[in-house]
Order: sequence, then C-alpha cells, then structure tokens
Amino acid sequence: EPLTRREREVLEQFTAGASNKEAGRTLGISPRTIEDHRANIMKKLGARNAADLIRIVMTASRAN
Repeated sequence: EPLTRREREVLEQFTAGASNKEAGRTLGISPRTIEDHRANIMKKLGARNAADLIRIVMTASRAN
C-alpha cells in the first residue's frame, strides 16, 4: 500500500531527525497525529521499530 502525501511528509521529518513535537510544529499537526502517521508508515513498510524504519528508507534510497 503506497504512503499518503502526509505520511511521506512525516517520514521526511522523521528521517531528518525531527522529534514528534518538532515534526508536528513544522507540519502544523499534533505530536499525537505524528505518532499515528508513523505507526501507519511502519506497518506499510514492514518496520519493527524506528531503527528498522530508517534502515528500510536508507536501503530504498540507495536503490533509486
């Protein structure tokens, strides 16, 4: 299942090292909403934890 536009924005913030609070401030949404989006992203990409998510994203970006 492809990521939504907002999920891609949250993923971009996350991979840049932003906290949920910082990402929420940048995107104009609550930190709790960021957590929800991140959970959806992890489920869609099959990540078990935050480090696994970063590994998946880095591996995919090298392949492109």
